[in-house]
Amino acid sequence: MGMIYKRAGSRFFWIKYYRNGQPIRESTGTDKETEAKTILKAKEGDIASGRPVMPHADRIRFEELAEDYLNDYRVNRKRSLDRASGAWSFSRAT
Repeated sequence: MGMIYKRAGSRFFWIKYYRNGQPIRESTGTDKETEAKTILKAKEGDIASGRPVMPHADRIRFEELAEDYLNDYRVNRKRSLDRASGAWSFSRAT
């Protein structure tokens, strides 16, 4: 069960919910309580159905995504790892 609250000095509502027993707190980015409730319910629904919940997904940098992409190639021993690494090197240079 999650909760909605306001932090001192913030105009936005914050939410707190639990995933694997760990509390996760994040800003909703809205000052409307009804929107904050909708965001919290969506997060709780994702957790209940087993979908991945990513706090601050809008803050992921391209470099982090590219590294995850290459790690997938390494872990799954894809034969085109060299090609993927070369493409990543090219995109960093430009």
